Amino acid sequence: MSNYLNLRKNNMNRFGVLNLVIAIGLVALSVTDAIDCNNKPDFKAAKDCCPFEGFATSEIKESCKSLMSDDDGPPADGGGPGGKGHHGPKHRNSCYHQCIMNATEMVNFETMTVDEAKMKAYLPKALSGTPDFVQPVQDAIVKCAEKGKEMKARHANDDHPHPSPPPGSCKPCASMLMHCVKMETMINCPTSTWKNDEACNNLREFMMVCKPKGPPPPK
Repeated sequence: MSNYLNLRKNNMNRFGVLNLVIAIGLVALSVTDAIDCNNKPDFKAAKDCCPFEGFATSEIKESCKSLMSDDDGPPADGGGPGGKGHHGPKHRNSCYHQCIMNATEMVNFETMTVDEAKMKAYLPKALSGTPDFVQPVQDAIVKCAEKGKEMKARHANDDHPHPSPPPGSCKPCASMLMHCVKMETMINCPTSTWKNDEACNNLREFMMVCKPKGPPPPK
């Protein structure tokens, strides 16, 4: 009788665990299904959801600001999308972003590898006023550099390579990485800073579930 009861108890425990796993899966599916990737939220509100001034120090921004177009001033985080045109502000912004990343010495764009020693030395100082962001930004830089490395490898033997930037212009690697870091940092924004309301939570879920088309792979 005792063996029968133990067997029945074990079966019930297994059944309970199975139900829990199924329930978690259904919740995950329901969240994914609830996001309409064709209905883009207002990304301009992102700065209100996760106020982040970026990892570029004021000194670095000042030294690089001459590379930014006159009608498209430096974004608050020192990163973000490019400017308006393919041959004008966009490439000047690429040079601005490249200038910032070169000044931090955290990433080698030829190999898309992170110098972790320099990153761990730089970020705590640059983000001394917002220390909760140090780890999320560090994780984002490592993740985004790895993505860049994978993209370069995947497109190394592309039959239809993307056109190179015009001679004398800067490559888009830095802009792409900084945009990626900005997005990843927002997704993993510290709870101490995140604005926990419906609009912001919907925006973060959209960024986690949907994969918007990005710029061409780095050259």
